[in-house]
Amino acid sequence: MQMRLGRLEKRHERGIPVSISSLRQPVVNEKLNTENFSPRGLRVLTLYARRRDEIVEITLETTKQERLARVVYCEKLSNGKYGIGLEIIGDPIDWAAEMKSAPSIDSRG
Repeated sequence: MQMRLGRLEKRHERGIPVSISSLRQPVVNEKLNTENFSPRGLRVLTLYARRRDEIVEITLETTKQERLARVVYCEKLSNGKYGIGLEIIGDPIDWAAEMKSAPSIDSRG
């Protein structure tokens, strides 16, 4: 049996506006942009560290879709921010509607 290496789905590098809320601390709600995304995951740059396996709520700002996601990793960056990888729980996100509605944003800010 052959083992598959790498990502199963292509990542898109585009800033799409999202909000991330902690279920443990609902007052911690950040509006930010994706750094990259696929139907089953995304990466964002945030001011707050997250724990691996923490569940967060994601709101897609343009269409107001809400999803739960699991923190896969959290890495501290040299600029003081954190890069977090999120795995979507449940149905994958159809980013096409978000890309149509969202302005093109440089996500690396």
